[in-house]
Amino acid sequence: MRISAMEEYGLRALLCLARIADSKPAEKVGASISLTIPEIAESEGISVPYASKIMRKLRQGGLVEAVRGRTGGYKLTIGPAKITLLQALEALGGPLMADDYCDRYSGTLDECIHTSDCSLRGAFGGFTGYLMKILEMTTLADMTRKESDAREAVQRSAEFLIGGLEPKLPLDMKQ
Repeated sequence: MRISAMEEYGLRALLCLARIADSKPAEKVGASISLTIPEIAESEGISVPYASKIMRKLRQGGLVEAVRGRTGGYKLTIGPAKITLLQALEALGGPLMADDYCDRYSGTLDECIHTSDCSLRGAFGGFTGYLMKILEMTTLADMTRKESDAREAVQRSAEFLIGGLEPKLPLDMKQ
């Protein structure tokens, strides 16, 4: 899986907002804890128009909301512990694996000759299922910690899955 620039910078913008939300006392969480687009652009070293495009996608995905007024900007719609990496990546770039992946690489034929029994679909479906579960179990709050703590959170999720919980595969991979 390759993460696009939009997804990477979008995740970083969400982490900026998550760190701000985590740094405020509980009674002020409902208050306007926001960053402006120029602040986000500066903190991530990207252009203001690109930061604006990223924030628009995150707003359309329901993860951030615009705050009007003198202290306006963008803030998370819910707490960092309730936003998963899977939600963030899907808001920024769509589903991790397209439903039509077998149809796109059928060679010179109209459809793939392996549709009834495809070991590649089974393998990549399994990998994708596990990856999606790990992303679903990992939150922005997990990622606001130092690098080693974030790595441990992901490792715990993977060990939990390997320990017996079978991931739910995307629908097109259940054949």
